[in-house]
Amino acid sequence: MIFFGGAVHAFTNPAADSDKTRGAAYDEKAARRSWQHMKMFFKEIFYNALGAGEKEGILVSKRE
Repeated sequence: MIFFGGAVHAFTNPAADSDKTRGAAYDEKAARRSWQHMKMFFKEIFYNALGAGEKEGILVSKRE
């Protein structure tokens, strides 16, 4: 599990208010970091599952 310190509900929604005390607010840094982590996760489970990563030498993780 990954935690994004200071981020509250709706942190990836640029249309959300910026007042974190209301419980929902956009957080640009957390949104950017979460997007990067999601892309790494998808690459690991989909790209490597197809064997493409192994052929190109960019295997993200090995499953045992």
